[in-house]
This record gives sequence, structure tokens and C-alpha cells, in this order.
Amino acid sequence: MRTKKFSIKLSELFTILLSTVVAILIVYNFYKSYDLSYIMLDKVQKEITANIINVTNKTLEISSNHVKILSKLNAQDKDILKHKSILSNLMKEQLSSYDYLNSIYIANINGDFLQLRRYPQLILRTISNDINGTVEDWEYLDEQFNTIKHEVRPNAFDPRERSWFYLTKAARDTYWSNPYKYASSSEIGITIS
Repeated sequence: MRTKKFSIKLSELFTILLSTVVAILIVYNFYKSYDLSYIMLDKVQKEITANIINVTNKTLEISSNHVKILSKLNAQDKDILKHKSILSNLMKEQLSSYDYLNSIYIANINGDFLQLRRYPQLILRTISNDINGTVEDWEYLDEQFNTIKHEVRPNAFDPRERSWFYLTKAARDTYWSNPYKYASSSEIGITIS
């Protein structure tokens, strides 16, 4: 009986071993790179999210501070309409500065109300309660806040019945509402009061 001999040259063995090691290293580095890519993506995503949260908080904090200023003015003098010019100028400045704001308004315990609204049309709305009843005044404005049309309407809106009014009054602090449908524009949004 004959025996078969199996022989491999040393150079062939070295080439096979080297090829195997290289293949293993390539696969190992591919998976390591894959894992590192996900780790880096996760880190970048967390940084971006944190930056968005910080910018949003700073921006909303500015608006919240404006609300606090307005509420202090309201607390010092119950007649907000006496300061209509000052308040409307402050509101115009805020609305011009912040694209995310749709409406800025202030009300007092008498039901007087001053609102500058961006959508669906730029309007300065005033509700005044006096001995003659309630009057609602609408000034339609252009982009430079010049009056282009003026209407006086019967009033059907009482700000004192809105949650942003009575919850802020009860808490005596800044109130952030849940999203709700605005009475004047039917848009969905939140109120900071």
C-alpha cells in the first residue's frame, strides 16, 4: 500500500497564515470602525440636542422675562390702556425680534386687553371695559406696523375667562400652558403668561 504524502512549502504556509491574519484584521477593524461610528454619531446627536435645548431655553427665557416685565407694569397700574402706546411699542419690538412668536397680549382684572397678533393678519387688538360697556378695537397693520384699516366691533371675548389669565392670577407666577387652540386665530400654540 502506498501512502500519500502531503507537503506544503514553508512559503505557501506563510502566505496562507498571513492572508488569514490580514482578513481577520480587516474584519476586526471594520466592526471596530462601525462601532466607533455609532458612538461618534450618538455623541454628536447628544451635543446637537443639548445645543438646541440650550438655545430654545435661552430664547424662551427672554420672552418669559418680557412677560414678567409686562406683568409688573400691570401690577403697578391697573389701567393698561393708559399705557397702550408704550406697551404696543414693546410688543411690536418683541414680535419683530422673535419669529416664533405669534401673539403677545396683556389683560387686567377689569377685562381690558391689549394684543398684537401676527397671524393670520397683523393686528393690534384692544378691548376696553368702561361704564359704556365693552368695546373691541381692531387696527390692521402693515409690516412696518402702520395702521391700514380700523374696525370697532362688539366684544364677545373676555380674557378673564381664559386659562392663561386665571391660572397665572392664582399662581402669581409665570404660567406655561399646554398646547391649545387660540380664540382669535384658531391656530394651535402655547401661552406663557
